[in-house]
Amino acid sequence: MTLLDFDLTGILAPNDCLLCQTPQGAPLCSSCQVALECLSSGCRFCCNPHVSPSTHQCAWCERLAFQPQSLEAGLLLRNQTRKVFHLAKFQGYWPLIDFLCQRGLNRFLKLPFTTYDGLAYVPSSFFKRLHRPVNPAYAVANFLHRKTGIPLFHLLSHRLSRQTQIGLDYQARRRNAQNRFHVVTGAKLPRSLILVDDVLTTGATLTACSQQLHQAGVQRIAWFGLLRAV
Repeated sequence: MTLLDFDLTGILAPNDCLLCQTPQGAPLCSSCQVALECLSSGCRFCCNPHVSPSTHQCAWCERLAFQPQSLEAGLLLRNQTRKVFHLAKFQGYWPLIDFLCQRGLNRFLKLPFTTYDGLAYVPSSFFKRLHRPVNPAYAVANFLHRKTGIPLFHLLSHRLSRQTQIGLDYQARRRNAQNRFHVVTGAKLPRSLILVDDVLTTGATLTACSQQLHQAGVQRIAWFGLLRAV
């Protein structure tokens, strides 16, 4: 059991909207919820918002060291969405993750999710767990599990490392992600799964996790990132 199993909204969030301070009796008012930007166009494969929606594969896709079967992302990480995510991830307002997930759920449903055996998530490091009680990638995967009934698997572990991905360029993120993850000893692996992360930036973290899972025997892997960095 984790913090996500309890409804802590009333404890962790005030009665006023956290963004505009409108009295609502909820952490986000309806206007601010609508302002959370869903992805609506971009590369047909990777959801890159900087290219035409007629693009079937862009430069971002082509440089991936691992090609997922399918890929989707929920919202654009900017403006009000960025503010809400930072409140959740860095200031402890964990119930806000569900608001973001609910807003981005339709994008997840675009995946052929019924053809996959389950969900897995990117694990957090030991040092992050010391000061952050909830892994946001797990929070997203758990939300999707609750909404769709897709089994949730705990398959990956994070090797001991202090270096984060924040602030690194593409090449540095790829180097940093290599060999950071391993499949949990004795884990029963499904034949196919959807790998979930909170933020999709360069794809380096999802690539590193996917390579470990594929080498261990998972045959088909799709990706879902709740937020797409722009």
